[in-house]
Amino acid sequence: MIVGCKSDQETKQRSYTLVEGPVFGTYYRIKIDSEIDFKPKIDSIFQVINEAANSYVGESEITTFNQTGQLKNPSPTFLGMIKEAQHFQQITNGYFEPAIYPVIKVWRFEEQGASMQVDSSELKELLKLVPMHENIAISDTLIKATKQGVKIDLSAMGEGYAIEGIHQVLSEAQVANYMIEIGGEIFAHGKNEKGNPWTIGIEDPSKAGQNSYENIITKIELVDQGISTSGSYRKFYTDEQGHKYPHIIDPITGYPVKHHMVSVSVKGLSPLVADIYATACMTMGIEKAKEFITSDSDVQAFMVYYEKDSLKTWNSPNFYKTPTQ
Repeated sequence: MIVGCKSDQETKQRSYTLVEGPVFGTYYRIKIDSEIDFKPKIDSIFQVINEAANSYVGESEITTFNQTGQLKNPSPTFLGMIKEAQHFQQITNGYFEPAIYPVIKVWRFEEQGASMQVDSSELKELLKLVPMHENIAISDTLIKATKQGVKIDLSAMGEGYAIEGIHQVLSEAQVANYMIEIGGEIFAHGKNEKGNPWTIGIEDPSKAGQNSYENIITKIELVDQGISTSGSYRKFYTDEQGHKYPHIIDPITGYPVKHHMVSVSVKGLSPLVADIYATACMTMGIEKAKEFITSDSDVQAFMVYYEKDSLKTWNSPNFYKTPTQ
């Protein structure tokens, strides 16, 4: 989780417009250096994404696809999202995998007191429904599953996709300064109220839930960049023996991840890429994630993990640099 950093001694030099509220099962907060009312356009972006890709909306396009195995005449939003999803599924070598949805459902994480016992033969059959690029055919007029039972979940990219849409609206309106935050995803442009770069803090997983600006493990300046954090320390299942299972499924094996990484924050020029890569890195584990991040000069990352019961951190070489440095 990422939080904005501030100091009690700071005094705002100017006042930005604040637009905030609930969305996508989380909360959004947008600071805008403008007197223009952007809320209607922001709400419209949220509504369009909900209608396209919210699997909890009964009449959404993704619900139609998941129930029938196809979707005729997809909206530009749903078509754009599923094309991006398929592209990044391949870029991440399958560690970002929207078609793992049936496997996630069989683990029943959402059910209180659910057993962690899953039939291995059932998992083996469900894993035949991935990867999505082999089992979903996409055209501008038809999206069709090539195997019965294929279902997808695009929630891991919804916040990043929404931030990109809001960023485009504000950029086209030539707003000089703004910060967009949805859940654990942030994009910052220009300067904050004091005329300084936006400063973002990354939460210390060992102090999660204390809701204090002092409970951060590191902080960075964001200049025309997005950052996304994914973690395993907030949602997990504990069995009768006290073993913890994170609500993160390895799309390669179909089982909950067993590595020791607890948080990863990915920074880049694209908030959508940061969102997707953070999800992928959390399924990869520390060593594969390091290799993946260092192979792409367009993104940087900060990782928190356990090594012999001690909390350790790692960051890519340019994580603390801004594009102008």
